[in-house]
Amino acid sequence: MNTMSPVEANRLALGGAGDALVMMVDDDPLLIELTQAFLTAAGYRRLLSTADAAGAVAMLLRELPDVLLLDLNMPQVSGFDVLAAMRADPVLKHIPVIVLTSADDAQTKLKALDLGASDFLRKPVDPSELALRLRNTLAAKAHREALRKTFVRYVSPRLAEGIINDAAAPFAAQAQRADVVALFADLRSFTRITETLDVELVVDMLNEYFSVLTEAAYRHDGTIFNMAGDCLLVGFNVPFAQPDAPGAPGAPPRKCWRA
Repeated sequence: MNTMSPVEANRLALGGAGDALVMMVDDDPLLIELTQAFLTAAGYRRLLSTADAAGAVAMLLRELPDVLLLDLNMPQVSGFDVLAAMRADPVLKHIPVIVLTSADDAQTKLKALDLGASDFLRKPVDPSELALRLRNTLAAKAHREALRKTFVRYVSPRLAEGIINDAAAPFAAQAQRADVVALFADLRSFTRITETLDVELVVDMLNEYFSVLTEAAYRHDGTIFNMAGDCLLVGFNVPFAQPDAPGAPGAPPRKCWRA
């Protein structure tokens, strides 16, 4: 009876993750070479690396990898420095980082976690464990991206990131009442218009109409409540409180009508 090796099994389990861009930062060129050789055998097709930690952040901004394998103990610029720079950047802070370290003390791990590290691997790195940690990290990233795309259909990208990244808000908190500002928009004489235009022109018109309105709503952190036909319902001050929304807490609700 034939059995697959761990590398063969991992290659089959990768699926689309094999196209993920994996970046490695380590001051040991030999370790980089060995790690990349294993990852190539395991089915990863896009790999890049640098032994120069000082240029790592610039490379991250240029390449935007899907995951980073990061050594902590490096001269001049440490892995902690790289993590801190990533955490301060609005784009890089979302890239998952698997830390490679020979340290196993709690203080080192807590510091790396506080700076945004996703996972740890003890040096010398076990190839089979690296394959599993890398696969799981990429799966979690893909799940997060799917959630973000779902939320972005209804809320602005900034609010979507807030919902995904902040476990304490808004859904973990106890339900609360809020004064919601509602915007209702539709196209005047839409039914009559559809009777005189081809379907393709109507669809193009609706796409442009909804694109302009949702872009304006997202600019002000609005939430799309409903979109049907030519009607759009947008809410403000939900799911996050917006101090600049019309009608301060306790003020009577406002209704705005337009003929």
